[in-house]
Amino acid sequence: MQNEENPVDLVLLWHEHEIYLGQVFGDIPDWGDTVEVFKDGKDGELVENFTVKSEEPETMSAEISGAGQICLTKLKSFEGRNIPFTITYKGQEYIFLCNDDSWVAEETPQENGQGTQTGPAMNHQDTPYADEYVKFTKRQYTDEELQAFVDADLSFQDACDKLSTVSDVVQYLYLRGYQFAPDDAGTEASTRYRLNSGACVGDSALLNALLEGDYDEQGYVYIFYARGEHVFDYFVKNGVYYYCDLVGGPFNDRGADPKKNPVCHITTDPSTLYEAWKQLEPNDLDDSNSDMYLAIMYMTAYCGDPTMPTTRLIDTPSGTYAHIPLSPAEKKSQQILFLRDGYTFEF
Repeated sequence: MQNEENPVDLVLLWHEHEIYLGQVFGDIPDWGDTVEVFKDGKDGELVENFTVKSEEPETMSAEISGAGQICLTKLKSFEGRNIPFTITYKGQEYIFLCNDDSWVAEETPQENGQGTQTGPAMNHQDTPYADEYVKFTKRQYTDEELQAFVDADLSFQDACDKLSTVSDVVQYLYLRGYQFAPDDAGTEASTRYRLNSGACVGDSALLNALLEGDYDEQGYVYIFYARGEHVFDYFVKNGVYYYCDLVGGPFNDRGADPKKNPVCHITTDPSTLYEAWKQLEPNDLDDSNSDMYLAIMYMTAYCGDPTMPTTRLIDTPSGTYAHIPLSPAEKKSQQILFLRDGYTFEF
């Protein structure tokens, strides 16, 4: 029951988008996504004293994850439906809608938080990258055509020649039965294709190899934590950067949505990736006692073998250098996105 005496305009902040009542937003991942709750826009007051519940908890969970923060997690495919969740603040209910295959708001905003009137449709200034995301994730082949490629047992080179979009690669690999597995047998793209499995290094090598030359630029993002590393791909089209991570999703959970795209961030400014990654990563990247304490994040416009050096960073704040060997192609295009104070690297 809504209290209509003193309505408050609640706004969600999600990947730099302001989300209003009546708007559909999403591409909610299996590992969870975070939204922040504000009064009167992102420059307003962060709301803390509220409750939240998913209206379809078997499909999507909605849990408070911090001060003014909600974690939304896809538990199974939304099947093209919009899944509501309800925020209750000062006795008033606010219902927002999520999807698992749309990047930005699709519906019209509603006035005064009452859910009874519709305002003007959002334009692309209000929803940056909406058109770009649709174009980037557009498929070239149908499921039936990709299944025919699987049945034909395409060679690695034939797959490289025929596949030219991220969405087609994801669906094709899913139909092949590709799975998450250690890269112990090697990280070369052709090896991972033959073995039909991989971890972050092998996955990244394979995705970049299958799509080599199909975008304006492509390369890798490298992350070094206190006691571990991670790597994933990025692609550039018409000045927009798409960061794609194959780890997880349908390759780590065969019950996940096979049509899920691995796009984790879209921007025209790569420097925004670090803050976006802090929202995507469930661990606290600033916790110096955690194995996931993030020391450096950088990207290179390079699509060869992304094999990562074995680098342990636990001692570097005390003055020890960490050495990360880079090829000439990697050095030429390296862009450091985050470097924590106290860490020193030689490349």
